[in-house]
Amino acid sequence: MDKEYNLRNIKKLTSDVETLQEEKDVVHGKLARLLKSSKDLENIIESQ
Repeated sequence: MDKEYNLRNIKKLTSDVETLQEEKDVVHGKLARLLKSSKDLENIIESQ
């Protein structure tokens, strides 16, 4: 009984970690695009 319970919990936690990793990757991509856009805007402002 305890073994099955522990295995279910491990599977759930593993799934949660995978979901969080995917979300982290999405946020990282958005941050990278935001930083690039910010740099592009700085370059435009400096060139004027």
